[in-house]
Amino acid sequence: MNTSKIILSFLFSGLFSLTVFAQTTTFTASSGNWNAPANWSNGVPTSTVNAIIGAGNICTINTNGAECASLTLNGSNGETQLTVSSGRSLSVGGAISVAAPTSGNKLNSIMVEGELSAASLTLANSSNDNRDVRLIVSGGVVTITGNITMNGSASRNEIQFNTTGTVKVGGTLSGGTITASSGTMEFTSGGAQTIPAT
Repeated sequence: MNTSKIILSFLFSGLFSLTVFAQTTTFTASSGNWNAPANWSNGVPTSTVNAIIGAGNICTINTNGAECASLTLNGSNGETQLTVSSGRSLSVGGAISVAAPTSGNKLNSIMVEGELSAASLTLANSSNDNRDVRLIVSGGVVTITGNITMNGSASRNEIQFNTTGTVKVGGTLSGGTITASSGTMEFTSGGAQTIPAT
C-alpha cells in the first residue's frame, strides 16, 4: 500500500470516529445562561454535541439559535430546570429526556416561553406522586417531530399550559396528562394519529 492510501485510510477512520462518538458537555452551574462557556464542562453545545443539564441546576436559554445534538435533564434531590426565554430558541437534533426528582415535593421541568424543537421528548416516571416532571408552555411553541412519551401517571407527568402556547406532535402522545388553559395541541403527522382522552 502506498503512502497516499495509508494517509487517506487514516483520515477516513478518524472522520468516522468523530461521527460515531459524539461529544458531550454538562451544564455545571447551579444557575445561569446557556451561552456562557464557563457554565459548561466542555464548552457551549453545538449541533453535534450532546448537552446535559446537571442534577439540580437551572439553565436559561438567553440567545437565539441555541442548539445541541440531544438534551438530558438529570434527576436529583434538587430541581433541574431549563427555561427557553421569550424570543429565544433551542433546536435539539435528537431526543430530549427529562429525569425525575429523587426526593419529595420537587419538580424537574422545561419551561418554554420562546421556541423549542426536537425529534422526541420523554418524561421519566418518578417513585412518588409529589415528584413531578413537566413540560410547561407559557406562550411559546414546542415542535416535536416524533413521539412525546410521558412514562408516569397524570400525578407525575404533565404538559402544562400556563397561558397560551402550542405543542406540535408529529408522532404519538402517551401517558401523563395535559392541563390546557388557553394552549393548543396540534397533531401534525401526515398519517393517522391517536389523540388520547386527556
